[in-house]
Amino acid sequence: MDSGNSDKTTPVDPETILFTLDQLGQTVDVMNKVITRLRGYVMQNMAAQRQSEFDFDNPNIQAGKIGPSGLH
Repeated sequence: MDSGNSDKTTPVDPETILFTLDQLGQTVDVMNKVITRLRGYVMQNMAAQRQSEFDFDNPNIQAGKIGPSGLH
């Protein structure tokens, strides 16, 4: 076994680095959009749950249930 070769690295083409960074940036953008949608969904459910605590006259409201306005 030649332990001297483990220290050497193959040079990476700058275009490959830029392409990889572009892909990472796109992945982060998609993840941010998913997080934003999930945050909105949780906030909507929290608001509905709070509203149902004050709406004692309407037995049809079920807090925490996913309705037609759920995630698509």
